[in-house]
Amino acid sequence: MISELLNLREKYKISPSGEGGEIETTVLDAPFFKKRIEIVESQANAKGNSGTLMIKKARLVAK
Repeated sequence: MISELLNLREKYKISPSGEGGEIETTVLDAPFFKKRIEIVESQANAKGNSGTLMIKKARLVAK
């Protein structure tokens, strides 16, 4: 996988680590969270190889 990411870095001039905005994450649950986040309403927007997920409504849920 690492060699594939390095090839993509050369081909598309991106950072395999995601620095520069190529990769973003949203954490909805983790062992140290008292509650988890549940997405109730969202909207996905994509164009080409790029996209976003707009979270319109979320709530906290007991584990």
